[in-house]
Amino acid sequence: MQRMLNAIGFRAAAQRWSLPPPGSNRGFAPVMLIEQFLVSRWCGANRFSQLESHRHDRVLSRVFGWPKCAGHRAVVRLFERFDLATSSRVQQEIYGGVFSQLSIKRITLDVDSRVITRWGKQQQGARVGYNPRNHGRASHHPLIAFVTDCRMIANFWLRPGDCASAGNLLSFLAATRANLGNTIIGLLRADSGFFADEILKVREDSGTDYVVAAKLHEAAPGKVLSLFKDDPDMKLWCYGVVCATLKLSALEVWRAYRGRADGENRIKELKADFGLENFNLRDFWATGAALTATMLAYNLMSLFRQSIMRTSAHPTRATLRHQVFAAPAWCGDKNGPRADQYPLAMPRQRRAWFSGLWSAAIDPPRIPHLATYTS
Repeated sequence: MQRMLNAIGFRAAAQRWSLPPPGSNRGFAPVMLIEQFLVSRWCGANRFSQLESHRHDRVLSRVFGWPKCAGHRAVVRLFERFDLATSSRVQQEIYGGVFSQLSIKRITLDVDSRVITRWGKQQQGARVGYNPRNHGRASHHPLIAFVTDCRMIANFWLRPGDCASAGNLLSFLAATRANLGNTIIGLLRADSGFFADEILKVREDSGTDYVVAAKLHEAAPGKVLSLFKDDPDMKLWCYGVVCATLKLSALEVWRAYRGRADGENRIKELKADFGLENFNLRDFWATGAALTATMLAYNLMSLFRQSIMRTSAHPTRATLRHQVFAAPAWCGDKNGPRADQYPLAMPRQRRAWFSGLWSAAIDPPRIPHLATYTS
């Protein structure tokens, strides 16, 4: 992972981000705190307090060149220095930096919203709104944009819990387009929560194709209609309505819309592997900054899986920890963390594959199934 970060120039790019400086001359460098946060996330930390579990890991400090690791409170203080303007600038810099490495010409963008229940009483923006599982509980209601083509996240906005699904969507899409740089949004997909005339009109005016599920204003259990109740052959069929600009057959339009279901897998992974619901601070913009860093951790992990592992499977973070990140080895020469200096304590037939990961990590990132990539 460290070699991949070097290959994409991560640290040099992070030095140019608009990260807020430390409050004192003795404070830790913001870039080091971000790196430490990312590495701890990849190693299994799902709460701020769990960042401490890797604070005294000398191997990680040596690999990433940290003179001294900070406690989790230093990371929290970094996020607490974020405000609206800083968050907007840093988000565009982070997402833009990741997608500029891939040089994708055209993508399919899936937009979704998610309810995150908050159980405390003092989190800013935690308000009572739509909450299908915990009725009457305060929550946040973020917007998320997924790039299906490369299994990455193009944008994440934290919002108060009483926002509607489509609330502030046009501004969110404009910011997402800025994050993607020269990449063209070839197709926009969304569920019925984003079905609104003004949104569809803007998409049509911009020339972007879309496929959006329409709202159903009838008593429809499961959000689908049951028609022809008196017909014994058809009464069990369910029907929905999709609005699209695609010049395709009805079947192909339906298949195009059904492809957005993969976004649910990304959300489940963010919850289970990256603690989407757990990194919560009192200040609204601090929570948003922590979740932006979480999206960065996810995107870089996804890039590692596709450009370094180069497998058709999409292993979870827990699986990668056992397969790659926590592989045992004997200590070798102490001049530097090179692959040939650490004999691997694993079956001989697996060592060649494992050592090949170092070679793959030196090259610029390449996702095999994408037509274009950085050369």
